[in-house]
Amino acid sequence: TEIFQFGILALSELIRNMIHSVNPKKIILVGGLTKSYDLFEKKLNDRVKEIIFPVFIGYTNIEVGANLSGTFGAASQCF
Repeated sequence: TEIFQFGILALSELIRNMIHSVNPKKIILVGGLTKSYDLFEKKLNDRVKEIIFPVFIGYTNIEVGANLSGTFGAASQCF
């Protein structure tokens, strides 16, 4: 449980940094995270909302992508 909670804190800090520096409309999680996202979705979203600037609440959505989402995201950066 302690490792799980630490993982949520670390991921929420990573997402916070991304929101504050890039200001994305969506953050799409892919890979192994998608298989267990239902276990930590609420805690992650709540923690991110606590630590981001209030102006970003409601602007950025955290979503789960399919297996190809990472590939599509990387390809979109080329265009």
